[in-house]
Amino acid sequence: MAAAENRDVSTVRKSVVHHRPVQHAQTPSNQQYAQAPAYQQQPPASTQPAPAAQSSPIGIGVGAVVGGLLGSQIGGGNGKTLATIAGAVGGGFLGNEVAKRVP
Repeated sequence: MAAAENRDVSTVRKSVVHHRPVQHAQTPSNQQYAQAPAYQQQPPASTQPAPAAQSSPIGIGVGAVVGGLLGSQIGGGNGKTLATIAGAVGGGFLGNEVAKRVP
């Protein structure tokens, strides 16, 4: 008997079995269910596209002047001329964009 008691405990597996019957939910076959609600798709509020913002000559002019003045502060010689032109073009673009967004 001593040899049987010295067996490695890790090799012995125990399993527990419960003998209870499984009960599933039962629904009466004559029970009536409410009809699912009908969803209706709403038409879009507006079928017309939003109007495109128009260019603003005032925004372009003011932006070009400000950009040209800032650009003339950079560089010297031909670089100064190029910076002034680039500043005027960039300022005109930015001035137009700002004017489009401000009502």
